[in-house]
Amino acid sequence: METRIAETNSLPGLIKGLEVQRIEALGALYDAIAELATEYEKLFSPEEFYTRHQNQLPGVSVSFTVTQRVSGFSQRLLTLLDLGKRGAFRGQEEGKKAAHDLVASADFQTRNGVVRFVQAVVSKLVGTLGVSVEDQIAKGRTSGELFDFLFGLDYVRPRFELLWEGKSPEQLSPGERGTLLLVFYFVLDMRTYPLIIDQPEENLDNETIYKVLVPCIMFAKRRRQVVMVTHNPNLAVAADADQIIYAKVAKAASPELSYESGSIENPLITAHVINVLEGTTPAFRKREARYESHPNF
Repeated sequence: METRIAETNSLPGLIKGLEVQRIEALGALYDAIAELATEYEKLFSPEEFYTRHQNQLPGVSVSFTVTQRVSGFSQRLLTLLDLGKRGAFRGQEEGKKAAHDLVASADFQTRNGVVRFVQAVVSKLVGTLGVSVEDQIAKGRTSGELFDFLFGLDYVRPRFELLWEGKSPEQLSPGERGTLLLVFYFVLDMRTYPLIIDQPEENLDNETIYKVLVPCIMFAKRRRQVVMVTHNPNLAVAADADQIIYAKVAKAASPELSYESGSIENPLITAHVINVLEGTTPAFRKREARYESHPNF
């Protein structure tokens, strides 16, 4: 009996030592994920290529980063718990909010941040008085599965991100996201086979088209063929298209498509450009006259 009592008295110290080992193993696992992120950055970042050509691309502000992102944590955690039982994550909506709040307040970019996150989840699970972790486990699951999930970090993965003016794609407007995607294909995509794009000017203002897209197109056409469908004169004329194809639909009982093609210098093609892209010569002249009356024109 005295031996049993002595063993029982030593349990807190033993548990504490095992917890320290577990945290060390968690930190080592995170270090492996961070190392993987570093390799991603070396393998996939076109930043050196972009930096080398940045002076040829005025108005283009692109940067790259690899961050640790959490994916599927809340969903997986809540499937391991019985949300109908008393505990830190009781209730469907309440449980989702509790898990979301833990993720939202955590720092997954550092080892200490991830360790603190896992410890916070464990503290929340064991912190409900009178309720053990086993009492909160869903039917058919075990506490071992829960702790393997928490400390296994399968939900933390490196993510390579392309940033526009320091903002991630989720923070951008539809027009900015479209611009970022086009810059990627025109400038950062190393492939050389033809690129076909339908109306790249959608959701973009003419200033952005002229200052950003046109230089990118001029850059891309030096190493790959670019084919675009457009209604914007900046893309056809300012980007110095090598060939323009004018398409016309005969709107009769049996519609028929016809095409005419040639360079911008071809008088026939020039007429089509003025009529279709500039809105006819009178409209173009009227805008020109308006602009000339402006003191800064």
